[in-house]
Amino acid sequence: MLTTELVNEGPVGNGNGRFAKDAAIQEYLQYIQAHRSERTYKSYRYTLGTLLRTCYAKPYVDAVTREDILNFTSFCYDRGLQARTVYDKLVVVLQFFKRNGKSHLIESSDWPKYVETIRPIYEPEEVEGMFRVATARESIFLKFLLSSGFRDREARYVLWLDVDFRNGVVRVTAKPRWKFRPKNYEERAVPLPTKLIEQLQKLKKERNASGSDLVFGNSKGNPNSRQIDIVKRVAQRAKLNCGQCETEHGNRCSDGPFCMRFFLHKFRHTFATEHLRHGVDIRTLQTWLGHRDIQSTMVYLKGVQSKDTLAKVNGGSLAAYLE
Repeated sequence: MLTTELVNEGPVGNGNGRFAKDAAIQEYLQYIQAHRSERTYKSYRYTLGTLLRTCYAKPYVDAVTREDILNFTSFCYDRGLQARTVYDKLVVVLQFFKRNGKSHLIESSDWPKYVETIRPIYEPEEVEGMFRVATARESIFLKFLLSSGFRDREARYVLWLDVDFRNGVVRVTAKPRWKFRPKNYEERAVPLPTKLIEQLQKLKKERNASGSDLVFGNSKGNPNSRQIDIVKRVAQRAKLNCGQCETEHGNRCSDGPFCMRFFLHKFRHTFATEHLRHGVDIRTLQTWLGHRDIQSTMVYLKGVQSKDTLAKVNGGSLAAYLE
């Protein structure tokens, strides 16, 4: 059982116990490590174990004030973090203090302001270009990402057991063997196009795969942590690299498979945007994407134009002035 070190001040039994900052951080990180993904744990560990521990000098968590939270925000900006990143880290810090009995620490105006960008999607010519040069193995993986809207890690751990060929759906399920848990602890099912179901069924038969095998495992049948390389290699082979970007390690996309315009999660953005564009209601899409909050799904509305939008624009009174 996880415990937090309780530091007593004042007479014993008068309810004046106080939680020490370092012990509280350690306890919360242990909780996150036990209940969330490794990636989430590492993010929280940096936010609390490095950023908060450094800038919050008070020894007890109950001594926190609004000023301390504002100082944390400024500290993050001073370290070069962008507003959206600071926002996310502030959420973690406020969750931590709330767990330790301190809530309502800031005002609505204190939250970092950032531009909610339109989610980038793959254009039809980009998708067609990638499929044109992809190998059979690469192609079915890209088709799966595009048709399922799965997050990167969800695609990494999908088993043949998760593919329901009879009902034409694929499921996100927990994988205790690899300590994989669905985000928000919610398993879900997503319908797949019949053509992809047929291609997956053929692939399973060709491999003589068992239900417990990974659909997109590496050459040894283990989870493939480098699936991003597939997307970038195919994009380069299709001559789709922009030729302008450079990674933080100095790799230029003009020289190799490093273009930052091509990444796994962009297939998820494309999945969401295209389904909204073709009439799927937002509540259904929320279920398919596994979003707990409808606001997370609604961000995709910004990039949506219905099939008849252009016709309405061209047929409107404003367009008449341009003739």
